[in-house]
Amino acid sequence: MNRKIIAIGIVILLAAVFVPTTKTTPVTQTPSDARLLQDTTTVTIYVNTTAIDKRNDLNNSQKTGLKNRILQHIRNNYNDAMGAGNVSVTNDPAQANSANRTVQIEPGMDPNAANPAWGRWPAGSNKTKVFLGEFMNDSSVNGSFKNPDGTWNTTKLGNAIGHTSGHEVGHSYSIGHNHKTGPKNEADNRSKMTAGEFINESARANANFTFDNHSKDVLRNNWGKPPCVAAADYDNKVLVSNFWGSTSLPDKPDEGNTLDVLFFAFVDMPGFFELGFLGTDTDHGLEDGNPDFDFIYKSSLTMNMDLDAEILSFIGGNHDHTQWVVRGSEISPFPGQWFPLDPTMIHLLNPIVNPDGKTVYRLVIMMWPEQGVQITFDALSFGAASNPYNGFTYDYAPTPPTITGPTTGEPETSYDFIFKSTFTLGLDLFYYIDWGDGTPSDWIGPFPQDMDVHVPHIWLEPGTYSIRVKTKPIVEGTESLWSTSEIAIALPPPQLAMTITGGFGVNVKIKNIGDTDITNLPWNIKLDGGFILIGQETSESIDLAVGEEKTAHAFVLGFGQPTITVTADTFEETATGFVFLFFVVGVQQ
Repeated sequence: MNRKIIAIGIVILLAAVFVPTTKTTPVTQTPSDARLLQDTTTVTIYVNTTAIDKRNDLNNSQKTGLKNRILQHIRNNYNDAMGAGNVSVTNDPAQANSANRTVQIEPGMDPNAANPAWGRWPAGSNKTKVFLGEFMNDSSVNGSFKNPDGTWNTTKLGNAIGHTSGHEVGHSYSIGHNHKTGPKNEADNRSKMTAGEFINESARANANFTFDNHSKDVLRNNWGKPPCVAAADYDNKVLVSNFWGSTSLPDKPDEGNTLDVLFFAFVDMPGFFELGFLGTDTDHGLEDGNPDFDFIYKSSLTMNMDLDAEILSFIGGNHDHTQWVVRGSEISPFPGQWFPLDPTMIHLLNPIVNPDGKTVYRLVIMMWPEQGVQITFDALSFGAASNPYNGFTYDYAPTPPTITGPTTGEPETSYDFIFKSTFTLGLDLFYYIDWGDGTPSDWIGPFPQDMDVHVPHIWLEPGTYSIRVKTKPIVEGTESLWSTSEIAIALPPPQLAMTITGGFGVNVKIKNIGDTDITNLPWNIKLDGGFILIGQETSESIDLAVGEEKTAHAFVLGFGQPTITVTADTFEETATGFVFLFFVVGVQQ
């Protein structure tokens, strides 16, 4: 608690130091609040229990009891969070297609042998997976789900599977992991969303974990929305794919590349604000009144430092800090208003050099001065408060450039391309262009951000080339992501004149009437009809300089009046004539 008091003191002191001069205006005003959805929206969770029916070590009565306990456990937890009647939990296959979320109980163990789990949620999916084999087939843990006589205790087994099912569904509503630690076999200070390593098999079997206050807030605010797209929560859905957050934490394998930090909120009106991101619209404005963005709720802002809403997870490399917003809560004078963060109101403190040689900052202050909101993210406060990799970097990045230009062309011809990138801070940008032919541009510029940058290029040889471009600011900063496009460079089609004549066999005069020399021009003479013994089809190739004419010849032996078809590249001519032995007479083209 002393660390929290000290941190609050730091925040108050910094509030006096960083005096704002800019005015923050709301993005939009939306009178509705997503939390009100709990009064009108019923979400159906379908649990596919087919795998339980196939277990030979359970009798019919045990199978029924186990399935009912799983459904009830999920239902209890979501009723507690959302209010009774706002969730329907069923294993009726008739409701599978219309369900908002699905729990697929898999018969075996997690195939991810490197890091097996009780359950998994595939990012962006409305279907979670819970692995029955992890509970029943693993002899190192399944004793926690059995009676003293070795038979299955379907209540304990149902508790464990139900807990895991509700946990994975929670991820799809943007609820991240709670990393608060506690005694492994007790439920104090932990919740359904505690990371899997903190809730072992015995705790899963014997405790009815519920959502903590923070998880309930997130669930209520995102209730009714489609599944989020991130690996841990909605965070990956922000508008620009660059974040100023940390690298991955080596000792957190359950979260991968996330950083969990404690935040302190200093506000003039506690409870009047909520913290979140602007994300891509998923509801066409139906829930929040805005057809362009969604407010992805992360936490309420409060002075109560004991509230469960202390831990937030950040996913490195997938955020843009400028998309942080605060929203007026329903009890505030401005319900539903979104207030964007001014990027000049971000201050990084306590720099260190981590073991990767990267300078990171342990404290980040973000301020919404007009609303009296200030937030401190403390990267040192998580867990043992000693991870040397914890921290934030100041990685501003321009947007990936747009590419405008032709997609087809000819060799040795100049083509103009337009590149454009924007940058939050408004600084000039350098561009690096890889034309795909071994002649990159190197860094060119600087050019004003949001300016059309015209650059010509010539390809010398035919082929399909990948054009890549990225930008970086004029001052030291993060490069943008690459943007790519393709152009197909091909020789122009030949321009020919062809005349078909007879005589000894079939003769065709082919003339190059274009302005480009032609090499290896394929030609074909084919006779259809009559009685042709030799020369029914003849193919060769020729070279033709500009203006040059050559004769293609086909030897024939036969009798009758065939149709003569001549093709050269994409050109085709036809004629008729009379074949008598080795001669062709009366040719008409």
